[in-house]
Amino acid sequence: MRIPLGIFLVLFLGTAFRANSLHAQTGCELQLCGKVMDRESSLPLSFVEVYIEETQQGTLTDSAGNFCIKEICGSDLTLHVGLIGYETYHQSLHLDQSQQVQVRLVPVALQLDEVIIQTRKNAGTPLQSVDRLTAQALDIQQGKPLAEMLEALPGVTSLRTGSTVAKPVIHGLHSNRVLIMHHGVRLEGQQWGSEHGPEIDPFLADQVSVVYGASSVRYGSDAIGGVILIDPPALPDSARWTGLLHLLGTDNGRSGIVSGYVQGHPAFLPGLALRVQGTLKRAGNLRTPDYFLDNTGVAEWNGSVDLGYQLGQWKMEGYYSRFQTKIGILSPSHTGNLTDLELAFESPQPLGSDTVGFTYRIGRPYQQITHQLAQLRASRLLGQNANINLSYSFQNNSRNEYDKHRPLGTDPNAPEVPELSFSIQTHIVEGVYEKQLNNGWSMKTGATGMYQDNVLAGRPFIPNFVSVGGGAFVIPHWSRGNWSAEAGIRYDYKWINTARRELGRQINSIRTFQSFSGSLSGAWKPAPGVELLLVGGSAWRSPQVNELFSNGVHHGSAAYELGDSTLVPEQAINTSLQVKAGNRRWQINAQAYHHYILNFIYLEPGTTPILTVRGVFPAFYYRQTNARLAGLDLQTTFTPTDEWEFGLKGSYLYAQNLTRNEPLVLMPANRAEGWILRKWPNLVKGMSIETQLGYQEVLRQNRVPENVDFALPPSAYGLMQARITANFSLAAKPCSLTLKGENLLNTAYRDYLNRFRYFADEPGRMLTLHFLLHF
Repeated sequence: MRIPLGIFLVLFLGTAFRANSLHAQTGCELQLCGKVMDRESSLPLSFVEVYIEETQQGTLTDSAGNFCIKEICGSDLTLHVGLIGYETYHQSLHLDQSQQVQVRLVPVALQLDEVIIQTRKNAGTPLQSVDRLTAQALDIQQGKPLAEMLEALPGVTSLRTGSTVAKPVIHGLHSNRVLIMHHGVRLEGQQWGSEHGPEIDPFLADQVSVVYGASSVRYGSDAIGGVILIDPPALPDSARWTGLLHLLGTDNGRSGIVSGYVQGHPAFLPGLALRVQGTLKRAGNLRTPDYFLDNTGVAEWNGSVDLGYQLGQWKMEGYYSRFQTKIGILSPSHTGNLTDLELAFESPQPLGSDTVGFTYRIGRPYQQITHQLAQLRASRLLGQNANINLSYSFQNNSRNEYDKHRPLGTDPNAPEVPELSFSIQTHIVEGVYEKQLNNGWSMKTGATGMYQDNVLAGRPFIPNFVSVGGGAFVIPHWSRGNWSAEAGIRYDYKWINTARRELGRQINSIRTFQSFSGSLSGAWKPAPGVELLLVGGSAWRSPQVNELFSNGVHHGSAAYELGDSTLVPEQAINTSLQVKAGNRRWQINAQAYHHYILNFIYLEPGTTPILTVRGVFPAFYYRQTNARLAGLDLQTTFTPTDEWEFGLKGSYLYAQNLTRNEPLVLMPANRAEGWILRKWPNLVKGMSIETQLGYQEVLRQNRVPENVDFALPPSAYGLMQARITANFSLAAKPCSLTLKGENLLNTAYRDYLNRFRYFADEPGRMLTLHFLLHF
């Protein structure tokens, strides 16, 4: 059963109009002012940081402890107040008119040899199109892969391989065109594969930001499509030990997740801040509305340790994380002969699925991945107007892939040996210097160096390689009144040495790539609550080793891939215009973008499968063309009262192969989504309730090249979601209980960006129960 989105829009607009006739709108003119004092002495505290999480507005208290934040939009806000030597203060506020608050901070027993308090102006917020998922929004999305969580933001979709692997797609671009920064480090693994999801535990994040468009000036080459910033919680600044616990259970797949952390200051070293985090996840076979998906279980074990220490003007931090997962690959995607593959394409459900039931067992084919990240970084204030940040990181990514069947003649009692094994080690060093100049000017400059060593074992697919690269950038920023401007330039160099065997002999190949990146952006705030942001930039990306030299079965995606050694670097010119406007009742976020990419590299499905000794597989070829990707993202919310919220979100993408004058293949379909949210602040004593109903319509991808691909794009589909959250206290500790339902109508559908759409439907109805406890 599908609900036309038009009906949903009529209900939305009708309710919004009636509510709007009863409630007058006001601009973003609210003020939150107050005074911060010591709780014991009642003396005022100066230079205290006061920050509103939702609007990202902040200030410092003056010498009398007073503060005032102006031009505030929104009603439900979270106030954070912090000062070294005091417990951080958090308060949820319902702001429907300007308010005065009084905050009394609790001193903590910290004994420091020396305390130096310095203040300096911010070196300028980067002028880029950015959307964020806050901690509260992440809690609602928990239980999904990171890429699917990001779909809550406009313009972001997922490239999936079955039901267990997903990677983010920003405006039609993914993989090596989208950088992921985890804990300030560029995530480096085998991310070039469509079924190589980001090796990141989503429970690590306190905030996730998506930077749209070319960001190569700050983050280095390859950031043509954008950057995803994974920010963990700040290390604790109080002596108390605190923690967080997540417990999740899902009916479809019968998954269970336990995740949490504890943090505080060890008694033996008060200046040290410590956080220890971990996650366990187990899931079995998922189910579509009509059948089970064979071998789609997941087992995951993750952990991290974060240490921080401040000594005088130096702040030092050490971080280590380990991500480990075992992922089952849909068994029917690996076929033994051409006849079986053709039958799989034509069958409405996977062959043999009528005999498949639920199990937690993960058999062949499967992947086993371990990713380790270690980082050391230090920062120092240089007077009141400058600071320097230095960092070194090491990453080790190990990926083992196992075929559906063991090689003939293998001893069944012998240990499991992967048919394909990748191991990549990455060293990154970076230094960044920031300085606040005069007359509204600030400047950021830095340099980065990277060394990689990748080794492949097992059957041939891509060659071994060593890669060395580096870059340097400078970004001046100017801001005065309602105007801001920023420019930037960067130079990057990359050297790759590959070693492969062809016809029984080893062939070494050295390739070098170098180019400049640039950006220019400006922002204008013509009125309170209104901001216009115009961004232009050039970026480049060198072809990856798999795009140049792959030749074999790509196990996880069940495809035979062939590279092209003549590929040259991509050159992109990106422009975007973002408009944000709103007041306490209306919010709108619209972004129009245009990407022109010269020598765009893409993976094109062939029309003839390839037969190998391991079976028959669809063939995919790396091609190069000139491309244009243009589109519009729109999101708006309307809160006629403090209890109701109505929202709409939509994305439109036009992607064209300019060389062939035809659509680009494997691009996201256009989509729209609406939701209604209702808050019940006093429904039950001591408990607040929040309910939400949503519906998403994904159109059929009609813009596809002719006579390309093995099957026509799947039909349009609509999905309904609902959520109810109860917030309450348990033993004086804040906690919440959420029941969430997805695909509530149990719709059978297939998604165009799922590489396994040739073989099976997407999962059916899924109910998730999530308990969250702060202690």
